[in-house]
Amino acid sequence: MELLTIDGFLGATDSVTRLFLDRIYPALAGLVAEPVYSAAVIYWALSGYRIFAGYAALEWYDMLAKVVMTVSVFGVLNWGGLAAQLYDLFVSFMNTAAATILAGEPATDLLSALFLNADHIARTLRGSGIFQVNAIIEGTLLLIINSLLFAVALFYMTLAKIGLAITMVLLPLFIGFALFEGTRQWCVNWLSKMLDFALVYILVVAIVKLGFMAFEQFIAEINQTAALIQTRPDLKPGSHIVVNVFIIEAVLAMFMLQVREWAGYLSSGAASSGEAMAMKFAGHVRR
Repeated sequence: MELLTIDGFLGATDSVTRLFLDRIYPALAGLVAEPVYSAAVIYWALSGYRIFAGYAALEWYDMLAKVVMTVSVFGVLNWGGLAAQLYDLFVSFMNTAAATILAGEPATDLLSALFLNADHIARTLRGSGIFQVNAIIEGTLLLIINSLLFAVALFYMTLAKIGLAITMVLLPLFIGFALFEGTRQWCVNWLSKMLDFALVYILVVAIVKLGFMAFEQFIAEINQTAALIQTRPDLKPGSHIVVNVFIIEAVLAMFMLQVREWAGYLSSGAASSGEAMAMKFAGHVRR
C-alpha cells in the first residue's frame, strides 16, 4: 500500500472535485434551464415593453449589454462552454498567485519541509533519557503544535479546493438572477464566495512561505546538530532553537485560524468594489 503524501492527497482532491463538477454541474444546469429560459423571456419582454411604452430609449449600448448578459447566462449553463472556463479562471488565479508567492516551488514541498524540520527537533527531544523529563515534555508539546499547524494548513488547502467546486456547482441556481437588477446582488454574493475560497488557499500558501522563511535561520543549525547526534546521542538541540520554534509555530497556527476571516473581508470588499466600478463604467459609456 502506498503511503499517503501531501502532494498525493491534494492531487486526489483536484481530480475528485473535477469529476464531481463534470457529473453534477450538467445535470443541475439541465434542471434549471427551463426556469432560466422563462426568466430570459420575461427579461426581454419587460425591456421591449419599456421601450414601446416610451419609458426607456432604444440605445445600442443598452441592447448590447442585454444581449451579452443573456448570452453569458446561457453560456454558463453549458459546462463544456463558459462554465468550465469560469471555473478554470478561478483555479488558475489561485494556482498562479500561489506559484508567484512560492517563486515556482510547489506548496506541498514547502509544507512538507516545514513539518519535517520541526518534527526532527521534536523527535530528538522525545528521544532523551528518562531523567531528562523537561526535554521529553518540550518534544511532546512541539509535536502537538507542529501537528496542529500541519493539520490546519492541510485542512484549509483542501477546504479551498472543495469549497470552490461546491460553490461552482451551485452557479446554475444563481445565474438567472443576474438578469434582473433587483436580484443581481445574489450573483455578486456568489462571486464573492468563489473569491473567498481562492483567497483562503492563497493566504495559507503565504503563511506557509512565511513559516519556511522564519525557519531558514535555524535549518543549518538543526542539520548540524542532527549530524552530531549520530555520534553523540547525549547532544540535544539548543534551548534557543526550541523556544524559537515554539514561538514561530504557535504564531503560524494562530495565523492559520484567522485565514477564513481574512479571506472573507478581502473577497467581500473586492466583489463590492468590482460591482461599483462596473456600474461607474457603464455610466461613463452611456454619457
